[in-house]
Amino acid sequence: MKKPIITLALSLAIGNFPNTAVADSKYETPPMFQAARILPANLLKSPYHSVDSKVSNDGVSNHYTVKSKFGTVAADSTAELKIRVDEMKALSAMERVSESKQFTRQVKEGGKDAVAGAKALVTKPVATLKGAFVGIGKIAERAGDALLGDPPSDAEGNRFESMIGFSSTKRDYAAEFQVDPYSTNPLLQKRLEEIAWSGYSGKITTSVISALIPGGIGAFVSTA
Repeated sequence: MKKPIITLALSLAIGNFPNTAVADSKYETPPMFQAARILPANLLKSPYHSVDSKVSNDGVSNHYTVKSKFGTVAADSTAELKIRVDEMKALSAMERVSESKQFTRQVKEGGKDAVAGAKALVTKPVATLKGAFVGIGKIAERAGDALLGDPPSDAEGNRFESMIGFSSTKRDYAAEFQVDPYSTNPLLQKRLEEIAWSGYSGKITTSVISALIPGGIGAFVSTA
């Protein structure tokens, strides 16, 4: 009868307690918060977005769901939420710019050049390609660097985009709208790609973009 008592005494001496607290914590439900109780008004809702009322927490960060007419996107911290809110505002500015008469007119004009070039490439491929490479010098050299250098990130695009100069246009447009060209927000990436390709084909400079943003980008962006 003494053996169980001795075993129990040894267990207590070395701290070998039944760890019920740890076991219970494995099944503990993550805390939930009400967005309206923890967020300032400018982050909670604006004409461009709204945050879902339920906010989960993993013990380290809050996780939000941001909704807008452009779609729904997650924000995995309050800091990221601020970025997502600004991105939703930038998306609205992009929409206004892309629907403006001047932008659409220049895109159409650029499109005509692109169609003419494509037609020439089909009907007279050798002459067209020969003409394209006459006197390009440094351009060809930069194209070679783009093809042989480090690959760009997935968010930025592929090497061909970098070679033809589109990636640079996308970065310039992103700067004009005060967003990160490498953002992980799929809604922003899709819209930024669209407007940058349109602007690239229409040879629309960032100064034109800036002039087309109603009230300036500051009227849309910045929740700080």
